[in-house]
Amino acid sequence: MAAHEHINKDQSGKYVRLHRGFAGVHHNQVDTTALGQHWVGDSNAHLADSFATDQFKTGDVYNDESHRGTVLVGFVHKRHIMEPDTLEHEKWANVGYGAVASENEVPLRPGTPVHLVNATNYRASGRDTYVPFKKPRRGRA
Repeated sequence: MAAHEHINKDQSGKYVRLHRGFAGVHHNQVDTTALGQHWVGDSNAHLADSFATDQFKTGDVYNDESHRGTVLVGFVHKRHIMEPDTLEHEKWANVGYGAVASENEVPLRPGTPVHLVNATNYRASGRDTYVPFKKPRRGRA
């Protein structure tokens, strides 16, 4: 049984599948208690892949010399996603590096539970690995 099949069937229409890229680490090195708020939906999953792998091309993202990256995929209940054009969303979009409009990010509230279902680990050598989780792993944004 795939990890996403463990989610309560009564909740199936209330969850959204999201993607987040991490540069310089593999999935087992990511701090799942602080996954971050900047996620993207399925239609922009390529952006998460790019974030995880851009340093392979430039060699300069965060001065990373590990030549690896990962993308985590998880399900989040819709109630934890910030609504666009609200004061909460506006405040979030202007913090730190802020939101990039072209990325169509799906912003999560801090502390949002994320049900992680798989990961893809990337290496500069091209030896990428897909890692499905038998049971969802719990993380927090």
